[in-house]
Amino acid sequence: MHRWHFDRIAVVLLAAAAANIASADDAENVERFKIAKHGDRIFLPVTVGDKEYQFMVDTGCTYTVFDRTLLPETALQTTTVRTPGQDKSIPLFDFPPARLHGIDLRAAIAAGKRGRLRSTPYALSLIEQDPLVPGIDFAPIRQASGEEIFGCIGMDFLHQWVVQLDLDEGNLTLSQRPQRSDSSQSIQLDYDEIGVPVVDCRLQGWGEASFMIDTGGTSGFGHELVKQLLGRELIQFGGLVRTRSLSGDRTTREYRLDRFALGNFSSNDLVFIESNKNTLALDYFSRFIVEFDFPHDRLYLVAGKDFDKPSEDDRSGLHLLQRDSKTLIDHIGPDSPASKADLIAGDQVIQVDTLEASHASLSDLRRRLMKPNAAIHIVVKREGKTINSVIQTDDVRPRARAASGTSPTTIR
Repeated sequence: MHRWHFDRIAVVLLAAAAANIASADDAENVERFKIAKHGDRIFLPVTVGDKEYQFMVDTGCTYTVFDRTLLPETALQTTTVRTPGQDKSIPLFDFPPARLHGIDLRAAIAAGKRGRLRSTPYALSLIEQDPLVPGIDFAPIRQASGEEIFGCIGMDFLHQWVVQLDLDEGNLTLSQRPQRSDSSQSIQLDYDEIGVPVVDCRLQGWGEASFMIDTGGTSGFGHELVKQLLGRELIQFGGLVRTRSLSGDRTTREYRLDRFALGNFSSNDLVFIESNKNTLALDYFSRFIVEFDFPHDRLYLVAGKDFDKPSEDDRSGLHLLQRDSKTLIDHIGPDSPASKADLIAGDQVIQVDTLEASHASLSDLRRRLMKPNAAIHIVVKREGKTINSVIQTDDVRPRARAASGTSPTTIR
């Protein structure tokens, strides 16, 4: 599947329709939001000043982060943080007035019990009463995701809440008390050195391994685990992919695992990228109705409608991005179905099957490209001319074809 990847910066900050408020219950201190279904990134509406922006819910991010355009020109200070490619200097700003519906973000974060976060060696919040906020250019993520994302809501805010995700119906609930059903399974949550939640999972033929929960990223295996799983022939190489994130473009690998278990729930034939750490993301949790009871260190799971779904994967070799409100072909995988069609990088995509690109999200367009054994009709514009083409997919994943050659660009 085409995924864009939001790496955690500093092992702190690196870790889809717009969310709309459904209702709020002040008596029970409950906030309810409509969100995207089926494992797309989760966005909530944050009001900065008098304008509303989309912020991504990111449990893999220790701190709430704002786009630089929402912050003053001059930073109060900077800090150096670690990224997959290199050390980066990140500016820190005074936390601007911002609200998540009825919640004052700055006040909530300042008043929260942040002992887990302040004790970490990567702590960025250097002011006791008035937290600083990192400022980052989110333009690469907006381009790759096709979403107008201007920040992320991190664990400095989320750890105070019970967060329930119903990705079958597209609902997110923030509350102070658990909302779990009697049929849910309770699983222990722990936290790593930077305050990000982790959970113990089981891999067939291997045993237990700890995985970071990262709702802003993509499910992955850490480098050392990949090495050991390959040594025991427990995973299958699926191809080379280039990931695009805030830290730049980099090449990584994708693997398939026969069987994976969390608690009493087992899933078959899952896809993981090779990453810096073991991670579980929404591509996995979309199989459940999920409740993160962060105040009490518990995770509650109920099997959802998509529990038995296979991992989705691209079948076309056509990779898209969005720039200046236009959907463009970023890259065509070598020896892929798309490479046999009359398409080239830079073409403006007008239509994919019945979906008009100007009215569809990149996630919806990419899902159309996942169909195996299908004739996918594509309309593009090139140098003022309209071109109709057809991508004939088959049952072979294009990325596996590219394993020994130039890797396709995958937006994660």
